[in-house]
Amino acid sequence: MKKINDLIAAGVIIGCIGNIFLHIFRLLIRPLITSMGIKTRTSWNDLASLFFKPPEVYTFWAQFYGFLVTFGVSITNCIVLGVLLRFTGRDFAYLKSMIVCTASVMFAFMILYPSLGLVANQHSIATTYYALFVNELFAILVAYLYLRITNIGMGMQRENK
Repeated sequence: MKKINDLIAAGVIIGCIGNIFLHIFRLLIRPLITSMGIKTRTSWNDLASLFFKPPEVYTFWAQFYGFLVTFGVSITNCIVLGVLLRFTGRDFAYLKSMIVCTASVMFAFMILYPSLGLVANQHSIATTYYALFVNELFAILVAYLYLRITNIGMGMQRENK
């Protein structure tokens, strides 16, 4: 299989794959999480809440817009990861991916949501750990995909040897 060399294309493809996986995973484990008493919302609901106010936020079109925005967030994370891999090489790719994706979540929970007045369950220990766990799964998956289907960051490794 020919590997992807284009940073933007790789970010878009890997971001979309990772986002779809994340949505399917969350929907599959939602009944289990809810039965354990953990309050969660869908990520697209949170993102729709950034753009719309009640009662519009609960409409199909607002939720659909939030769903589309989740792809933008995932793609942005993957492009940032690709830039990081390009300039620093592929060594510790999983760690680099976890740092980029965790920084994105921390920015959302600590700065973006409060500054825009979004009431998230950010003060719930269970919800916060759930968000962190799912985010780390996303980070591991996208690092794996970068290593598997791209050549991004390979030049740095060749120079170091």
